[in-house]
Amino acid sequence: MRFVPRKHLPHDVPAWVPSGTLFFVTLHCAVRGHTQLTCSPVGEALLDAVAHYHSESRWFARLFLLMPDHAHALLAFPRSEDLRGVVSD
Repeated sequence: MRFVPRKHLPHDVPAWVPSGTLFFVTLHCAVRGHTQLTCSPVGEALLDAVAHYHSESRWFARLFLLMPDHAHALLAFPRSEDLRGVVSD
């Protein structure tokens, strides 16, 4: 299976975007096309991390969907957090 290369978009949030705005975020594995994220214990650890970041107010997860080689999320970030930094962590 051949995947189309993804565009790398800037991840800096403009100052005029209000705190708490929802963002649609897609994260994908470096190696695509394999079941990597939905196998145990990887999937459980990822969902635990999502819950931890939510409880620590680093982000507010409205939805986090694990797929075999990528994840989709609806996330809001407080103004005090940097979107790029939180997602990278």
